[in-house]
Amino acid sequence: ILGEIIGEFSGGSASLMADVHPQSDGSCLVAGSASVRELNRTMGWDLPVTEAKTLNGAILEHLEDIPTPATSLLLGGYPVEIVQTQGNVVKVARIGAKLKRGA
Repeated sequence: ILGEIIGEFSGGSASLMADVHPQSDGSCLVAGSASVRELNRTMGWDLPVTEAKTLNGAILEHLEDIPTPATSLLLGGYPVEIVQTQGNVVKVARIGAKLKRGA
């Protein structure tokens, strides 16, 4: 029981890591429900922090539309590809390494 209680309180980055799945090509598959602030803190990224709290919200805010799978965008310099949607929600997105300016 104590382990379950402690796990609940220490779960910040542990629960985020369940939402992030590194790929062999250097990209990461990320759950749309992942917190943008936690992604930035844990992964060392600097995705734009806006009123949207989740990756799904940030993508929808950026596009101002509901994306379909295979939609690509740049979010704060990071290439993002929509992998899976459900209704009007981004369930999974692939995030690549931040592009360097002038590249």
